[in-house]
Amino acid sequence: MAPIRLDLKNGTMDIDGAPLAALRWLRAFPARLARACVDFAGYGGEATYLWPRWLFLRLVGVVFIFVFAGWIIEGPALVGPGGVEPIGDFLDSVLKQDPSLARFVFMPTVFWLSSGAKAITVAGATGLLAAVALVLNLWPRLALFVCWLIQVSFVSACRELAPAQLDGLVLELALLSIPFAPRGLRPGLGRDSPPHRFATFCLRWMVFRVMFQSGLVKLWSTEKAWHDLGAMDRMYETAPFPTILGYLDHNLSHGWHLFEGAFTYVAELFAPLAALAGRRGRWIAIPIWVVFQIGIQVTNNFGWLNVTAIVMGLLLLDDQMIERAASLLGRRRITAPVALPAKREVSVFRVLAFYVPLLMGLYFSSLEFGVRLLKIQPVLLPRWMERSMLWAGTYRSANAYTLYEFVAMKRHHVEFQGTDDGGVTWKTYGFRFQPQALDRTCPFIAPYFARFEATMQIMGQYASRRFIAEVGRALLEGNRELGGLFRENPFPDHPPQAIRFPYYEFKFTDLETRRRTGNYWSKQYLDEYFPPLSKDPKTGKVRMGN
Repeated sequence: MAPIRLDLKNGTMDIDGAPLAALRWLRAFPARLARACVDFAGYGGEATYLWPRWLFLRLVGVVFIFVFAGWIIEGPALVGPGGVEPIGDFLDSVLKQDPSLARFVFMPTVFWLSSGAKAITVAGATGLLAAVALVLNLWPRLALFVCWLIQVSFVSACRELAPAQLDGLVLELALLSIPFAPRGLRPGLGRDSPPHRFATFCLRWMVFRVMFQSGLVKLWSTEKAWHDLGAMDRMYETAPFPTILGYLDHNLSHGWHLFEGAFTYVAELFAPLAALAGRRGRWIAIPIWVVFQIGIQVTNNFGWLNVTAIVMGLLLLDDQMIERAASLLGRRRITAPVALPAKREVSVFRVLAFYVPLLMGLYFSSLEFGVRLLKIQPVLLPRWMERSMLWAGTYRSANAYTLYEFVAMKRHHVEFQGTDDGGVTWKTYGFRFQPQALDRTCPFIAPYFARFEATMQIMGQYASRRFIAEVGRALLEGNRELGGLFRENPFPDHPPQAIRFPYYEFKFTDLETRRRTGNYWSKQYLDEYFPPLSKDPKTGKVRMGN
């Protein structure tokens, strides 16, 4: 029989090396976990969130400045008349399929009013002004709504040009931030309009989903590289716009890449669970999360994705944590602000404007989270659940976060070459940021998102023939805006007679090759992506082949 030792002084009993205190701790664990979850949701203790909210909303405005600057710069060339994916043509096809008023619900976009080049620029400028107003803390609720409305207008009417993870992240964040923001034209810190606890809970639930689900999909993925921690061996080479730091990181040892793979799990699985363990846990989670996101940002250029993730990490703070940190740094003048009690009046407007959207967002996001997590096919759900998921997907404001569940094995690129002398000479359109010149890496462009070139990189990996053919068509028709997106447009004054599509595989060179040749990349020709495009001299129509 196992020996039993009593310690009357400390009140413990050791049974074969297992202290009774540990057994008591295990019995109390469910209650402690429940209290931690309540605290994480913003319902526990006397924590206030005025300073974290103030800083969070200012930085959300900065993110949206980059979002709408991108639409202003690239929108006319990509979705304007004559662009790669004209919004007007797409809405016309939707109108033919569904002339009823339901199209406004299932295709929410201000471009039903007008979809010309000026309308696209005006929409982008309106969103930009709203983002600046949010940074300046002017009518933050209205500013957030305008940011969401303009962004969902672009995303709803785009196809390949709107990556789900990147655009969905800011759409969901903007929508959930509206009831979280203070009311009023110039609310300052918003002492008389403190964050509603339910709004705080919804945003923190989003933070947890972004962190935790990204790790779980890797853990449960069939991708062997995540299981043996070898994903980072090829991550930088196949990332959208790898920087010089990405090149150097790629050339580090396999052991270092194993550590990076393990740290990915720490940041995406351990950190969100630590965030549930009260303030001490959140002080552990925040620096892990921030360091992880900064590392991705400076090596891979994922647009505003990582900046937004860092901004969301601020939601794990409260005023008391900031006051404590300030006192440790000798800044004793910074004290936690006193928030006035929130008014509890419940009007029809308040219910419709705040509680219903929050409940709907919580339902849709949780449903999406559960379906993706358990890998349930939507067709196996009850009919009402399946229809609600399809309806929510229209607005892209309740999302699952499964970025890099799989890692591309190789980096493939399609290039565009034009001729104006009957095919005697072919001139290459030079990309601004994508690997093309062997002796160049991408500059540090994040949080700006080069939407056209990022889409080209994605399409090069997954071979969307329609999109690349549309780019070739627009170049043949002399789309000046699209030509302006290239670093080198070999036909600035007149369109080419034909466009061809050479297809390449790119690989990073090693450090010795870099020192010897000056090249960061090696480039191998694979094939023609598909036959050249040319214009019929009689009809002016674009045709494939010679």
